[in-house]
Formats: sequence, C-alpha cells, structure tokens
Amino acid sequence: MLTAADGDAAYALLAREPADAALLDVRLPGMSGLALYLAIVHRWPRLEGRIAFMTGDAGAPDVRVWLERGRYTIIRKPFSFRQIAEWLAVALRAADRTASDRRA
Repeated sequence: MLTAADGDAAYALLAREPADAALLDVRLPGMSGLALYLAIVHRWPRLEGRIAFMTGDAGAPDVRVWLERGRYTIIRKPFSFRQIAEWLAVALRAADRTASDRRA
C-alpha cells in the first residue's frame, strides 16, 4: 500500500510505483481528487474502473455531478475498513483479469 499527502504527491508516486487500484479523497490539498482522477486515467487508462473516491461531501453540488458520471466506486464517510477491503478485493480481481487478458 502506498500513501500520499496530496494530489501532486500521489500523481508523482504513481509515476514511480505502478498501482493496481487507487483510493482518492475528493477533497485533497492542492490538486483535487477529481482532477487527480482525470490525470490518472489519462496517463494510466488501465486504472479506470479501479479507482474509488472516499468523501463526506457526496451531496455537495460540485461533487455530486462528478460522482454521478464516472466509472468509479464511491465510499461515503464515515466508512469501515471492511468497505475498503471489499472494494479493494473487487478492484484487484479486475486487475488480475486485465493482466490475464494481456497474457492471452
């Protein structure tokens, strides 16, 4: 598991350390989680569908519109570690399928 304090650091970390899934907060210092999502799927399209957003602001107008349109999971705060583990298991199965498809 890799962690970063803000969107710019997360993007730089992904450039150095490939990931199979990403959990982003909607509200990040500097680059927003939504902007980070766009940057990630632009550079690493294989991660689309394997990104989740955690948020306590899902009902905010600026967030709600975004969250209704993308291919990502929304995990509402407060959340349990079980919710994260369940999402991650699904995301990693998707990563395994993608890797198997590339080998075939």
